[in-house]
Amino acid sequence: MRDRSSVSIIFNSGSIVLIRRIERPDDPWSGQIALPGGFAKPGESNVECAVRETREEVGILLGMGSLVGEMGPFHPFRFPHISVFPVLFRISEEVELRPGPEVAEARFVPLHDLRPDYLGEHPAFRYRDWYIWGLTFRILQELLGNSNLLCRLYSGQ
Repeated sequence: MRDRSSVSIIFNSGSIVLIRRIERPDDPWSGQIALPGGFAKPGESNVECAVRETREEVGILLGMGSLVGEMGPFHPFRFPHISVFPVLFRISEEVELRPGPEVAEARFVPLHDLRPDYLGEHPAFRYRDWYIWGLTFRILQELLGNSNLLCRLYSGQ
């Protein structure tokens, strides 16, 4: 199994893009709420992977001018050999989300609308009918606790 992936935190006017993955028997994260992302190709940087996966999964073309920074690595509990690198982007224009073949649904989710909750015994954020848990929860929890990164996202610097 490949061991490095990137996810995109795409920030626009106080909201971020989240996706609901399609349900597939071969996908351990089938049907879950996630950030757009996926495994890096050989020779691909974390940023290049995040840009490519974002285009494939939600149809947003990210430019280097929208890059804010990187976080991580994070490791899924079930697959600790995988390193996941969140890459932060800030966009100012309105964009239409166009889910690709691996995505059942995509939404802009206001950060201030994420509510702490539980999914069974797992800590989670709830947004309407979505429960964000697992690795995506841990990434967002760290982001929301990092005032430096949040200031950079909100200020555009």
